[in-house]
Amino acid sequence: EVFELEPMIKRDAETEKLPSVVYVMQPQSQMEEMGYNDLAYGWDMNHVVPTVMHPNEILDGAMVSGSFMPVSSKWSTYDFQNCPNIKALYREHGKTINFLGVIMSNLNVALEQKERSALFVAQIAKSLGADGAVVAEEGYGNPDADFIGCYVALEDAGIKTVGITNECTGRDGQSQPLVTLDEKCDAIVSCGNVSELIELPPMETVLGELEALGRDGLSGGWANDEILGPSVRPDGSIIMENNSMFCGDRVCGWSPKTMKEF
Repeated sequence: EVFELEPMIKRDAETEKLPSVVYVMQPQSQMEEMGYNDLAYGWDMNHVVPTVMHPNEILDGAMVSGSFMPVSSKWSTYDFQNCPNIKALYREHGKTINFLGVIMSNLNVALEQKERSALFVAQIAKSLGADGAVVAEEGYGNPDADFIGCYVALEDAGIKTVGITNECTGRDGQSQPLVTLDEKCDAIVSCGNVSELIELPPMETVLGELEALGRDGLSGGWANDEILGPSVRPDGSIIMENNSMFCGDRVCGWSPKTMKEF
């Protein structure tokens, strides 16, 4: 596949008339200890402030996935290099939008770090002349504060924003979907509930150790539940949260899931 994007300030008059859009990516970078976070050109994203990247840099392999869980929210290296959201924006470039490029942000732990990144993103987007933005977060829980903070900062800068994220609404789907919310965040695409229960039949061949589901509290499995029993049953079948499904929520744009009202 070949993707070409002209320099931001040297585009034809017809393209310039279209709404300008940036894609804001928030890769996982919460761990202050090195070796767990996503990498940009081999540099740990925990040490990066938001910056502009050409979308081809991401598709060509500049971003490498880390090992920080939970896994259903993750973007694998393959997801970065084949990101459907980037390709979708490319398809609309010159037709319905002027795709400016990617603002690569991060996810932080401390509140002042979250606020810093949100201000960086909004300032960059405004300076580029963006009319709209699409924000996608890799993770849930603590990162929701980064996601919502960035969304609000963009809206406050006059940039119409759409968010893409999964939810953590509990196994019954009744809990608050994100840790924090704001009335300005009125256009969010849900990629699913990390706590949704999934049952899998026993397999003849198993690569790895099924029992790990019951040992790690972040994996979406459990040693024993009063109602559901153990995640790994004696016959080899499994019951687990969607949280255990590697890259299962597909925030990068692969997901066939949809939201319907009844």
